Amino acid sequence: MRYREPFTVYPRKMKSGKVIWYYQTYDENGRRTNALSTGQTTKSAAKAMCRKLEKEDKLIPTRGSRMLFRDYAKDWWDWDKCEFLQFKRSRKSISRSYADAGMTIMKKHILPYFGSTRLEDITPHSVELWLQKMVDNGLSRSSANHSMAFLGIMLTDAIRREMLKEDVTKKVIPLKSSARRRGILDQATVQALFKESNREVLWLNPRCYYANLLAACTGMRMGEIRGLQYSDLGEGIVSVSKQFLMRHGLSPTKTKESREIPIPFELIEALRSLPHSDPDDFVFASPREHGNPMHPTSIWKALRAALNGLGMDTAEIKEKNITFHSWRHYFNTVMRTNNIADSKLQQMTGHKSSKMTDHYTHYGVQDLEEISRVQAKILPFAKIS
Repeated sequence: MRYREPFTVYPRKMKSGKVIWYYQTYDENGRRTNALSTGQTTKSAAKAMCRKLEKEDKLIPTRGSRMLFRDYAKDWWDWDKCEFLQFKRSRKSISRSYADAGMTIMKKHILPYFGSTRLEDITPHSVELWLQKMVDNGLSRSSANHSMAFLGIMLTDAIRREMLKEDVTKKVIPLKSSARRRGILDQATVQALFKESNREVLWLNPRCYYANLLAACTGMRMGEIRGLQYSDLGEGIVSVSKQFLMRHGLSPTKTKESREIPIPFELIEALRSLPHSDPDDFVFASPREHGNPMHPTSIWKALRAALNGLGMDTAEIKEKNITFHSWRHYFNTVMRTNNIADSKLQQMTGHKSSKMTDHYTHYGVQDLEEISRVQAKILPFAKIS
């Protein structure tokens, strides 16, 4: 029996006068598909293209696969309109900052490169070229990999919606990470930073001093520090149930969970003594924007200036990769060095553990007294005022 190809090709004359060959085939239900362009100008080239598509299992295109990426990306990462975000939010908690990050990466890195590309034409090689171009344009390899992860999220959802058959980013080996290990300060520098006699010399703003001191003692994130209100200050503990984000104001913590962290009574009293008029006032209130906390840059710049005052210049700070987030690393390091159990430490920091034993461990505040004893080793807490 003579072999019969599963497609037919025929020419179409365009308005420009150019002839392009199209093809038709049958879907899985035996229905003839709509005419699809091969992009070829000769019958032999059109048939060769169809055979190639058949070999790649693309002869019958997945619904939407021929859509341009920019059309597919319409409304993506929009908190109110994105179908993917609505799907995810109906099944788990996700943050506005996650959506914001996706929107920024899509607009800045993904759309400029893939916007005019059809979904089905995004290949592992084109993703590899894109990664290299981002690095050539000055983006770190870690950030380029992060951008690819968000592209993968978008392509994976196209599979869920039956618009694609595979996420090609899974075939791409990520670039070697360029992330630098976060630096932490040594104990002598930390003690000099927060020495009572140095407070007015090194720190022009007392709230910046206490914001950094609190981060060193608790490992709290910048957003959690900024979101702290006077009503969150208890007797020997600070309640962490929210964070303050630049775009969205008060929001749940990164993990969507609350935690209580013991801190020395002297530090609690020092925080309470900062000028305020209402329990809902922010502890680290902005001196310029009434009703808002200090800008994160102000808190970080104050730390940098204090380090400068101790003789550590800006180049050295950069070389050691010291940032405000370094306090979180510092706190973890000091606590583990002093043999605080990881399960207790994770409760303090809000870090997640993969071990179910830790997941089902619940300590009360009364079980965490040794945290305060170790905190006393971090800083000389004698009568902070």
